[in-house]
Amino acid sequence: TRERKKKNTLFKIIMSHLLLKWLNEECRLSRTVYSIEDDFKNGYLFGELLDRFGLQPNFKKRFRDTNTAKAKLVNFCELEKSS
Repeated sequence: TRERKKKNTLFKIIMSHLLLKWLNEECRLSRTVYSIEDDFKNGYLFGELLDRFGLQPNFKKRFRDTNTAKAKLVNFCELEKSS
């Protein structure tokens, strides 16, 4: 129903805001996150976040914060290894 869609949209907005607040204020990554989709798309911030919690041991050696195809491939392959 229309009311349910409105509630779902509101829920998504609130959760996105809370997640951004946590990432920027609590985790304090190397750069400010404005858009989870855009800022995490190369895999670098996923790796950095996991590294902050001791779950990505090779982060500093292997990850690159660039949007080249090679960097994205390396970043996501490294993330897969740590799962």
